Amino acid sequence: MILTTRLEEDNKIVQKSLKAYKIKSIGEPLYKIKYLSKTLYAEENKIFIVASKQAVKIIQSKINLKNLRNSIFFVIGKQAANKLKKNGLKVQLVSKNSKDLISKIKKYKK
Repeated sequence: MILTTRLEEDNKIVQKSLKAYKIKSIGEPLYKIKYLSKTLYAEENKIFIVASKQAVKIIQSKINLKNLRNSIFFVIGKQAANKLKKNGLKVQLVSKNSKDLISKIKKYKK
């Protein structure tokens, strides 16, 4: 038995791949995200650390996107970084995981 935690959309992709190999799998929700507020306020030189696909979804909302043009983003994951760049946002650091991001932040003294 292997336990993984993924977003629902990602889980469906994994289950489909496993089914192709005739491997049985079960997908069950472990948690639910509830947003206290979806409004982000940007300032000059504000730095956002983006560590999840959920964060990218909020940032991509049209209301918030306009407010974030002058902000800088440190991102975990190439896919998330590419999505932000496609929306015209300034991605300054991209890392493969949180430990790598901390090392890069220290190196560049951000």
